[in-house]
Order: sequence, then structure tokens, then C-alpha cells
Amino acid sequence: MKKSSERSSSKESFSERSFIEKFDGRVEAALSKLGVKFSPQLRLGAAVSGGADSIALLSSLAALCRKNGVPLFVITVNHRIRPDGESEGDAKFVADYCKELRNGGCAVECFVYNIPYGRVDMCAAERGGGTEEAARYLRYEAFDSFIKDKDLSFLCLAHNKNDNLETILMRFFQGSSGTAAAGIKSQRDKCVRPLLEISRREIEDYLNFRKIPWRTDSTNSDNSYLRNRIRNVLVPVLDETFPGWQGAVLNGAEKTEQDSSLLDSFSAKLKWKRYGESLFMPLDELAVLPESIRRRLIFSAVNEIGCNERVPYSFIQRCSDMINRHSKEHDAAAGDAEKTGEMGKSGAAEKLGAAEKIAFGVRRTKKLEECRISSVKACIRLVKTKPPFDASLSDVMLFIEKQTEPKTHKGFFAIIKEKGRYELPFGTVSVADDGTAALCGHSANSLILKNISLPFCVRSRQPGDAVLSADKTMKDLNDIFSSWKIEEEMRDLIPIVQRLDTDDQEIVCVYASVYGFPDWIVKQENESLSGGVCASGR
Repeated sequence: MKKSSERSSSKESFSERSFIEKFDGRVEAALSKLGVKFSPQLRLGAAVSGGADSIALLSSLAALCRKNGVPLFVITVNHRIRPDGESEGDAKFVADYCKELRNGGCAVECFVYNIPYGRVDMCAAERGGGTEEAARYLRYEAFDSFIKDKDLSFLCLAHNKNDNLETILMRFFQGSSGTAAAGIKSQRDKCVRPLLEISRREIEDYLNFRKIPWRTDSTNSDNSYLRNRIRNVLVPVLDETFPGWQGAVLNGAEKTEQDSSLLDSFSAKLKWKRYGESLFMPLDELAVLPESIRRRLIFSAVNEIGCNERVPYSFIQRCSDMINRHSKEHDAAAGDAEKTGEMGKSGAAEKLGAAEKIAFGVRRTKKLEECRISSVKACIRLVKTKPPFDASLSDVMLFIEKQTEPKTHKGFFAIIKEKGRYELPFGTVSVADDGTAALCGHSANSLILKNISLPFCVRSRQPGDAVLSADKTMKDLNDIFSSWKIEEEMRDLIPIVQRLDTDDQEIVCVYASVYGFPDWIVKQENESLSGGVCASGR
């Protein structure tokens, strides 16, 4: 919904006009510090969601671009994880505001990027993270494509001072260290953040003084998200109890970033060698390094082989411990070999060549530990080297490997035998005392089935599935999915309700509205079903 605060006055002692000019000046100074110089050659972009932060950013950039005769390219991303009225309303709000700015003399173009229905949920399942992480991943994919398509010099993002504080606290609770603990970076490649030193209160004052409305995301009040709990619960307590905490946290993060940057510069001088899809480095080179440098090297290698998911610190520490342990064994084995003069006969070779693998640590065999992160697993192993590594057989190397496993079936199957609430991949199924069943997706309207007999089945599609149509003929489920233009990789995510109390065990509904498609509901004799947007099978 649109929102405009009704504060009658600002606590600032200067006039509204002075505040607006100072705000725009701060944005311009921040851009200049980030390397953004207003010139005829500049192609500037902005990512705008419709919230206060991004609308303030867009408004300030429009003023600067109009003054300097520079075009402005705006992208707004519709994730389609909220009700259409809200998410599409945000996109329309941004597009309409860009039109107003264009009519006011700013050369601004707006591009709406619609993520396909269900793509965020599918991405979350593939990456093994939550909905917010998947939405962010897809959003930045869209940003990268936008930068290339429009040949942008820079793309401005609207993260502000409060966002940075919340991120630092969030990463503290997640146990992050190094550059991650330092908060939001002001620049990543062509993405720049000119509002990082401006508070949310100042942003809202700027919009109010200019009488510019903005949109509010309904999920901002949902404290099931860690960031929202920090923003809505923890920060007010800190503000009330610990005056000055914000400056202390930001100063601490700046010191952390400086220290981390120094360590990163040292670790960057040490290069991993590549063999096929693996990276490797001699054990003796790693063993003499300080722990902080060694950990950074392992982090960088895991990222380089393509495992971009969050790597647990405990995993990195276990790898470092393994290096220490095997380094001592290597020295002991070398000493034994020197005493005997023949490594193979003394048993030292077996000790030296023993392979060990570590990979996020859940499943164990005699010499292998593995943990899947999405469809990718990273293995770290110590092995005795052989040609073509240009090393003697007595050298031990640390290898970091990426191994891609075959995609697994994304389907699900659950038999509902009694009343209650059941968690399933798409959301929940609730069965009430009166026999009513409610299917509710994470971000969709619920579908109500009345007087459905227990037990019944909620599952994904199976070969040969067909449903009854309005003309009393059976229609192949895959044909229905094709007519709805559902991508093949999404079809295993669509919930299907099947009766189990009849000989035919027929399908009674296809709950596709959970991912933004129509529902197919079969009306049974002596049974009433309702809900959702329905196809002809109702």
C-alpha cells in the first residue's frame, strides 16, 4: 500500500529545502567517492522496489540526472512470492512514478522484470536455502543481466545505514567473521550503494518534505525472518538501553573490515593450482601459514570451484585441523623414512599416503565424510601426490574438489489419516473436525475441500495421472500442465489431492494456484469443493 508519514515537522533545525538539497548533495558525494562521475558518457541505473529507501534513491538520482543531462535506467523486480495485488502493485507504482519523473524532465526508462511464478520456491529447493535467500539470488541475477543489456556504468542499490547495522547484527548471530562480519559493502563490481551513510529516518524525512509516497512490504512485520526480528525486536531495545550503540557497532565493523582486508591481501598472494575441476596446494605450504590466512585460502577455494552457498565456519576449522594433524604425521613419517632409508618397507609410506576427505561433515564411510549442499558437494582431501603434479611421491597435497550429483526427484507423497495440521513442501494441509481440509501455500490463498473422506493422499504427479473434466472425459495431467505453460522442472512441485476411499482412487483436485497457476477441481457427487481460481474441471 502507499504510505506517507504525517509528521508535521522535522527535528532538523534547517528548512525543508535545505534538508532536501543537503540530502541530494550527500548522495552525489557518495557516488563520487564510489567513482560515479556525472558526464555525458555516464549510463546510470537504479534498482527500485517501491519502498521508502529505493524511492528516495530514485528521487534523488532523478534530480541529479536531470541537472546533469544524464539518462537513468530503472529496474524493478516482481518476485511473485506475495499476492499479485501487492507485488504487481509495487511494480506498477514504480513504473507510474518513473512516468511522472519523465514528464518532469528526467530521461528515465523503467523496466519491470517478472520472475516466473514458482521460480523462487523452485530455486529455494534447488539451493537448499530459504525463500528470502532464493529471491535475493534471482534478484541479483536479474541485476547482472540488466547491467549487461543496458551497458550500464553503475547500478545503484538502496541499502541504507540501518540496513547495514541490521546486517552486522545478523551476521554476528550467525557466527560470521572476516569481511562478512564487516557489514554491507559500498560497492560490488558495478553495483554501488550511495545511501549507506544515510539513516532510514532521514530517508523518510526526505520523502515527506518532497511529498513523495512510497510502498510498504507487508512481510516487513513478519518476525519469522531473522532480519525482521532484529529490526522490530532487538534494535528498539538497544536504542532504549544502550545509547550510542550504533556508532560503536559501525566503528567496530570498519576496524574488522580493515583488518580483514589486510589479511585478504596476504592470502591473495598465495595461489591455488588447478588440476581439472580440482584445486590443490602442497601441504607443507599450508601448514606453515597462520590460521587466519589458511582459513581465507580454504574459503576462497571452495568459492572458486563453484560452491557458493554459505560455508560453515566449523567445516573450515576442521579442514585446518586436518592440515595440522597430517602435517605432524608427515614430519613423523619423513623421520621414520630417514631412519630406515626405505619408506615403503617401514610403513611410513602407508601413513604418508593415507587419504582423508572432508566435505561439510554428515555422511561417513571409512575414509570419506560428505555433506550435500544443494546438488553440489565439496570435498577436501589429503593425498600422496603422483605425476603430473611435478612433485615427489613423498609430497602431500590438499585437494579441493567440486562434485556434481545427479538431480534428485523433487516429488513428495503424504497420506493424511486423521485430523490435524501437516507440513508439506508447498505449505500446510489442515483437516478440521467437520471434515473440511484446507491446503495453504506459503504465499497463496488457501484451497478449501469440504467433507473429504479420510484417509486421502496429497502428492506430486505420477506417470499416467489423469483427471476428470467437465465433459466427463479424462484428461492427461501433463496436457493440463502444458496448457497452463508450467515448466517441466516445476511440475513435480504442484500438489495433487487423491481419494483413497474409492476403488478408482481418483484425483479430486490439482492445487496449482500455490504457484500462481489455475486450480483444477473435480466436483464429486455428495461432495462440495470450493476455492481458488478454477479451470474447466470444476
